[in-house]
Amino acid sequence: YGLLAVFVYSGIVSFFRFKGEQASLKMYVAKNNQEWDETIYEANRASSYFYTIDPTSIPIDWYEGTAYFNKKEAEESIRCFENAYDAAPYQIQVINNLAATYQSVGRKEEALALYSKALKISSKFEEARLNLAALNFNEKDFLAAFATIDEIDINSKNKKYKMFLVPILAKEVNRILANANPEIIKLVSVKITTAEQITALYFNSKKRNTSFEKYVLDTNNFL
Repeated sequence: YGLLAVFVYSGIVSFFRFKGEQASLKMYVAKNNQEWDETIYEANRASSYFYTIDPTSIPIDWYEGTAYFNKKEAEESIRCFENAYDAAPYQIQVINNLAATYQSVGRKEEALALYSKALKISSKFEEARLNLAALNFNEKDFLAAFATIDEIDINSKNKKYKMFLVPILAKEVNRILANANPEIIKLVSVKITTAEQITALYFNSKKRNTSFEKYVLDTNNFL
C-alpha cells in the first residue's frame, strides 16, 4: 500500500505540474501581448499547490500581479505581489514590482525598504535603482536622487534612464551653483539651456572620471 500511495502521489504531482506548465505557456503569450485578463485567467489555471513557481523561478502570482498592475487594480496587484514575495523573497524582479506597487499607493517607506533590498542583492539592477531615484526625487530628496542615479552606467538602454536623469541633473546643477562664483553661474546659464546639453555635460564628466560637481565648477569646460 505504501508503494502504491507513492505512485499515486507522484502521478498527482506530475499531472498538476504538466497542467501548470501548459497554462504557463499560454500565460506568457498573453502577457507579451498585453492581454491582461487572459494573463490572469491562465495564471489561475496554472497555479496549484504543486505548481507555484515557473521554470524560470518566477512565482505564478507575479504574472497575475503584473496583469492587475497594468489594469490599474492596485490592491489586487499588491495581494498577488505579496504572495509572490512570500514565495520568492530574494527574487529581485518580484521585490521591485512589489515596491513599485507600494509606491503607487503612497506606501513610500515600504517601497524604499524593498528597493534598497533589491539593490543589496544586485547593485546593477537598473530598474530598482531608477525607481528608487524617482522616489527620492518625488520626495524632494534631490541629493539622494542624484547619488542613486549616478551609479547607473551612462550607456544604459533603459528607456526611463534619460527621462529621469534630466530633471535630477537640473536640481543637482542648481545645488552646485547655489554658492558658485558669478562667472561660472553666467557661463552655465548661457551654455546649458537644453536637456541634451545638460546630459552631455554629465556624460562628459563621467567619461573623464570626474565628479559632476567638480566638472560643472571648472570654467574650462565652458570655454
